[in-house]
Parts: sequence; C-alpha cells; structure tokens
Amino acid sequence: MIAGIKDIEFEISHILNAFRIEDNVEIRYSNIENTDIQCNNLVRHLNHPNIRDIKKKIEASLLNHPFIKTLEIAENGFINLNFSNEYLKTYSKNHTARITSPKKESILFDYGGPNIGKDLHVGHIRTLNIGRSLYNIFKLAGHDVVSDIHLGDWGMPIGLILAFIEKEKIDINSLTYIDLETIYPKASELSASDKDFYKEAQEISKKLNSKNKKYLLKWKIIYNLAIPNIKNLLKNLNYEFDWWRGESDVVDEVKTVVNDPIEKNLDKMRAMMNQQNQDEKLDQNEELAKLRANTSIEKTILSKTLPNAKDMGTGSVIIARDNDKKNLKDFIKVTKILKKFVVVPSIIHDLSKQSVLVLENFGPTKYAEIISKKNRK
Repeated sequence: MIAGIKDIEFEISHILNAFRIEDNVEIRYSNIENTDIQCNNLVRHLNHPNIRDIKKKIEASLLNHPFIKTLEIAENGFINLNFSNEYLKTYSKNHTARITSPKKESILFDYGGPNIGKDLHVGHIRTLNIGRSLYNIFKLAGHDVVSDIHLGDWGMPIGLILAFIEKEKIDINSLTYIDLETIYPKASELSASDKDFYKEAQEISKKLNSKNKKYLLKWKIIYNLAIPNIKNLLKNLNYEFDWWRGESDVVDEVKTVVNDPIEKNLDKMRAMMNQQNQDEKLDQNEELAKLRANTSIEKTILSKTLPNAKDMGTGSVIIARDNDKKNLKDFIKVTKILKKFVVVPSIIHDLSKQSVLVLENFGPTKYAEIISKKNRK
C-alpha cells in the first residue's frame, strides 16, 4: 500500500464510473525508468467507445492534484505518474513513525571484509553498500545496531606474506603499505608453483595460531601498517564502523568452539540422531520397543494374529488366506499391525479365490513387500 494515494485511486475510479466502467482501481510502484507510480486499469478498457474522453478527464483531474508532478497516459493504456515535491515533503515528515519497529532488538551487522596486505576491489564495494544500507534502515527503525568490519587479518594470507618477507630477506621494519600491496600477489603466485614455499607459509600460519612470539610481533607490524590505511580509504568513501574486529580477535575462541561439543557429548547425540533417522518412528513406539525386547516382530504377528502362518526363517513370513471370512479378517488384521509399526508397503488388491502375503526381511531391516498372486487352476 502506497501512502497518500487513496484519493488518487478514488478519482480515477470516479471518472471510470461516470462512463459506466466498474473496476477496482489500483496504483502500484512502477518499474519504468523515471516513473514513480503507475495505474494499469485503463489497459482493459482501450476498446471503450469513449476512451479518448476518459483519458482527457483523467489527465485534467490528476494534473491538478497537489501530489502529482507529471502524468503520461501511454498508447497501451498505462497511466504513468511522478510524485511532486509536495508529496515527498508531506510524507517524509512522519516516515520515522511509520517504519519504527514496535519491538526493539539488538542487531550486529558484519560486512566489508577487507584483508590486510591486499587491495580493496570492486567486490568489497558491493558488501559495503549492502551492509551500510541495512545498518541505516534498522537503525532508523529504532533498533540497537552495531557494525563490524570483519577484517581478514589472520590465517594463510598472513602466512604467505610473512614467508615471502623471510624468503626475500625484506626488512619488515622498513615496509610501507604500498609494499604490502605488492607482496601478497607475489606470495600467492609463488605458493601456486613452489610447494616448499607453500609448506613454509603453512608452518608460519600454524606458529602464528600458537601465538609464537616471533611471528606475533611481525604480524603486529603488518597489522599496524595496514589498518590506518584501510580506515582512511573507507572514511574517504563515507564508510564508518562501530567495531574494527577481525579474525585475529577470535583465535582464542577456536578451542572453545571445538572442545565444547566434545565435552557436551554432542558427537554421541549426533550418532543417536542418525540412528533415530534410520529407525524412523519405530524407536519412538513404546509398544514396539517392548516387543523387540522379548521377541521378533514376525513371531509376535505369528503367535498373536495368524497362528496358521508359516515362518520361513531369516525374517520372512508367508501368510495364505482363502476367501472365507475368518482368514479374511486375519489378513486385514496383520495389515493393521504393519501400519502400527510404520512399515506398510503398497497392497495390490486381489479378488481371486486365494492370495499370498509375503513379508521379506521384515524384522531386521524394516522392509516388507506384499505380493498378491492369483490362484491359477
């Protein structure tokens, strides 16, 4: 629903009614370039004998409306409209009240993701714009919002940079940010062709994760060199962040994330859930659990419902029934038991004198087949 356009819709409807046209007039936002809103109702009435008079009436009426700046009725009947400054002025005054959320929430927006030692590129602009837009929208709606840039300041990229600096014997204390921007692409290219260099970068990355003092000090030099330049560049592009936290800030949390599931036996829970999925609803059936504890499902069916059935071994049961009422009842009864245990296969109805019900591997695998065969004589 577009605010402030009800009377415009009413005016168009009033004009159509004057020409004996009844229609539910609706104005919607337009996808046409340089057009704010549009009305498509006239499209359905282009063959009306007074279509020219209808168009003139609509034009005359809407162009006098204070909320309409321009109007065009296309040949195909689309009424294309643009809002006036008066409309924007009127409805921008109370827009905050209309979009304010009744429930205030705390929201963290994590976006941007520049890497220290690497150039920002056009891909970063996309996430920066989307993140900033969402941040501003939710803040305007009254929520407590926090923005975090999520720096790529840890891991293998840093290992590559430090390995290259050592390999080329570069004085890390004399580095400039421009040097960093050239080092990473060279290090990345070298790692693709030199396995030994790649392994060395991996080792440095591992040592950094273990808080090796030598590499931690070198990392800090690179970090302090890169961050001011990244901040300055983003500030010039009008991007600001509440937090400047990166991957290095959560290194100490990795052990917690890994160890907690182990300590809480989540691996056992996962195994139990997998088993439950395999057993479907069978393991949830209390009565079934009791039956499985004492005897097999097949023998339970044989002893309690069909004493004359034959146990073929290895989890197979064959049940024969004639058309007499007694056997027919037994046949129906066993299918009801199958339904209870949630393992019902498809049943082929047979109207011949005799049918055969075969349950193959019923107990161990919860798999059953019902085969109906005609008694050919």
